[in-house]
Amino acid sequence: MQKLVEQLNGFSEASAGRPVEAAQIIRCQKELRQNDITAIPEDYLDFLHKFNGFAWNGSFLFGIAPFKDFFLDILRENLFICHPRSDEVIILGFNEYDYLAYNASLSCYQIIDKAEFMVLNTYTGCAHAVRHILKIEDDDQYI
Repeated sequence: MQKLVEQLNGFSEASAGRPVEAAQIIRCQKELRQNDITAIPEDYLDFLHKFNGFAWNGSFLFGIAPFKDFFLDILRENLFICHPRSDEVIILGFNEYDYLAYNASLSCYQIIDKAEFMVLNTYTGCAHAVRHILKIEDDDQYI
């Protein structure tokens, strides 16, 4: 994850939110549970402690918004997207064609086609999946 953070810090044209606070995490996890959406995985929470949302080159990673009207809020976006398996899968970001998701029942990150919700790629770690959705070169990325 540290290597990814260093890479993303080097993208001067990127937009990133300020690191998330513990109270925001607690509130969001509670609201996700209340809406039958699976919890945010630990390694993505680590990412949120560095970047609370990230936008670069037409790709977006969701954050935890301090206000309900923030357009890249994890809860709000998952309520809008309405993934058919939201009790097992949480959407964490997207690019023009795909969603970045975490499948809690399989304990893996997935790249899912936006149109048909088909799984296109699977990753064991957050950093590799984030690189995929942001279209950053990465070696040894697939499981």
